[in-house]
Amino acid sequence: MAGYKGQQGRKPKLALKHKLDGTYREDRHGNRLESIAFNSSPLQLEPPASLREDGKAQWQQVMDTLPDTVLKNCDEGKLYQLAFIRQQLNDVQIAIESSPLDDKLVKLYLDLSKNYDRIGKQFGLSPIDRASLKVEQPQKNDDPFSEFMKANLG
Repeated sequence: MAGYKGQQGRKPKLALKHKLDGTYREDRHGNRLESIAFNSSPLQLEPPASLREDGKAQWQQVMDTLPDTVLKNCDEGKLYQLAFIRQQLNDVQIAIESSPLDDKLVKLYLDLSKNYDRIGKQFGLSPIDRASLKVEQPQKNDDPFSEFMKANLG
């Protein structure tokens, strides 16, 4: 089956691939994450103190990867979940190394991995996920009547 579970259609092409193939269109592919120029991010969410160093490293990796127009303050909870699950994965991986035949640990690791991948898709942690992320562009108001009304009523 083409694409990802829960998504219809085929996997999206990277904008760079569209450019190489000669099928790039600014109106369709220009707002993808990889097409946006990276600037210094004005939104700097700080990792919570409850995260360990490995969780804070995951937090910072996501913050450094995404451009400033993607993350909003409301994303802090999901970002915390991602970093916390990364910590748990590290702990379970160490436990599996000491007792590799423990089925409960392996099942826990697989469950945590699924959750990590599910949340990671929302932040574009894989190349295919980054290709499907769209970045909000500021909307221009080209309606002169609404501008006139705002100027006279506001």
